[in-house]
Amino acid sequence: IGVAATANVAVKVYEASVNQTNIQSEYAKDLVGSEVAISGVSEKQISLGAKSVSAWKTSLKIPSPKLWTMKNPYLYIMKVTVTKDSKVIDEYYTQLGVRTVATKSGKFLLNNKIMFLPGVARHEEHPDYGRSVPKSIIYSDLQTVKGLNALYLRTAHYPNHLYTYLIADRLGIAIME
Repeated sequence: IGVAATANVAVKVYEASVNQTNIQSEYAKDLVGSEVAISGVSEKQISLGAKSVSAWKTSLKIPSPKLWTMKNPYLYIMKVTVTKDSKVIDEYYTQLGVRTVATKSGKFLLNNKIMFLPGVARHEEHPDYGRSVPKSIIYSDLQTVKGLNALYLRTAHYPNHLYTYLIADRLGIAIME
């Protein structure tokens, strides 16, 4: 904003509604399902100086959240909306899964349960496309990984396309890069 202004920031959380028609979407907005009750400060009015930025930190909780697992990759969608004079200036959507990760006595725990992670390694490279792998092939590769009953994917020594992580989260595949 080029001039000083007051804006309103609001956060909402939804259950992700993932199905065969939207699972391949790169946009979290396409997965929005029913709104979830959250506790904490989810709305704030902020003042912005001319040509400035502002940050707002809050702590929100989902009472009794459904936990993400490889067998049931339960996801939520968070939506952040910025409005000025009741007009939407910007919206941001992101997907997230609620889970705990820990180790105990040399064992890996996911949501306080001992996990064994059979997995595979995958380089993001294709004979026809090189390192510019189309999203359709990324999706197909991860479906193949899931079809092998692999729970864990080791990516290469470089970050993969962001789409890889979105789809892995939706299919219930843990990733280490």
